[in-house]
Amino acid sequence: MIASQKAYTHLVRRVLLPMIGLVALLLVGLLAAVWVVAAHQTSAAEGEELRLVRSALAMRGEYMRKIALDYGTWEEAYQNLVTEPDLAWSDENIGFWSSSHYGFDMALVVGPDGKADYTADHGERVSSSVSTMLPEGVDAVVRAAISPTGEGAASGLLQSAAGPAIVAAAIIRRNENDQPAEAGRHVLILVDALDERTLTQFERAYPLAHLRVAPASAAGPAVAPIVDPDGRTIASLAWDGERPGDDLLRVAIPIWLAVAVAFALLIWTGIGQVRSSARIVAASVHRATHDALTDLPNRVLLFERLDTAARALGEGGAPFAIAYLDLAGYTAVNARHGHAEGDKVLCTVAARLRELVAERDTVARLGGDEFALLLFSGRGDRGRLNALARRFIAAIEKPIALGSGQEAFVSATVGLSLAPGDSTDPLILLRQADEALYAGKRAGKRRALFHDAVERVLAPAA
Repeated sequence: MIASQKAYTHLVRRVLLPMIGLVALLLVGLLAAVWVVAAHQTSAAEGEELRLVRSALAMRGEYMRKIALDYGTWEEAYQNLVTEPDLAWSDENIGFWSSSHYGFDMALVVGPDGKADYTADHGERVSSSVSTMLPEGVDAVVRAAISPTGEGAASGLLQSAAGPAIVAAAIIRRNENDQPAEAGRHVLILVDALDERTLTQFERAYPLAHLRVAPASAAGPAVAPIVDPDGRTIASLAWDGERPGDDLLRVAIPIWLAVAVAFALLIWTGIGQVRSSARIVAASVHRATHDALTDLPNRVLLFERLDTAARALGEGGAPFAIAYLDLAGYTAVNARHGHAEGDKVLCTVAARLRELVAERDTVARLGGDEFALLLFSGRGDRGRLNALARRFIAAIEKPIALGSGQEAFVSATVGLSLAPGDSTDPLILLRQADEALYAGKRAGKRRALFHDAVERVLAPAA
């Protein structure tokens, strides 16, 4: 009996206790590992969401800056806003058009004296002052627009009469090369308030739940400060952030407790949870980098691939091209057949473009009816790229069957820029392709135009 007790004690001391200690150490280590993974997943999700918010504001600001720049260098706008001010023309082309077509909330034309020559609020002319519509900070945006590096237009975040807003300002001039004197300088200002409509658009484009404006003092991982050009925090954007780590802990902790009884079951379950978490992360990344309607890459993924291509080019990699296109006739399809049929048109165009490019190429939807393509398949050869662009146009112009049994007809104009011929900077290349697109549309739609031919095509006939 004594010998049996000693043997049991010996077994406990020499085998079971070390084994219990090892199992306990493994359990503590596993719990710590799960906790760290959960914290990392939550931190990564929070960082990605913050980047998405900043990217959304920056992209909207850049879009507004380009629109303001187009207005500012439009000769007809200079004639009707500066040379011979025409309120009726301003109502139609500035007030109504900026609101109905671009969705901007306010538009102002500010004269050299700093006073408003024209103001519109939601498409209707109003008699409000600049300080009423934009209480503070507008001078900083205007200074950026008129600075030597401002290209005549700039954008920023300001406090407006409707709350925090994205504001773009552009000098009104006869053309891009015109530099009016300060004493005669007029400035166009476009305002897009960060209201429910705008934030809803951001929610649809990015995986951000319940995006909303919060006080400037708001703090937390799911909060992004709104900072004006003078460095002042005027408000914040807050959202209900995803916390994949919490989900992981809710699943893993009960399993970890069960390991005290069945350690082998914990390992098996842990492997399953890791795989499940990987799928969740992969799905989240896909949602963040792809267009929800067409499943094409979005701006985020396009810029990542552009950066990669540009870096590879600097190290002796392959040349590439950027093609920028939008659809002519798409607005009419939406108006006549409804948004559901319009979405079908976009999906059909996306599928046709994908069929025409190589696997290494990228077809991205930038928003609305705008698409951009990163093309390696043309090998930088202008002839091949021109032929490929015309194939894009021909494919898009094929009739599109609608659910109602009718057919929709749309077309496209394509602008192209080449790397390294035009530039090696992704942002410049994309802007150049956009400029070629707009030049092509002005010179006659349904065509492909390279950026280096823009000036020649738009030059007045001798």
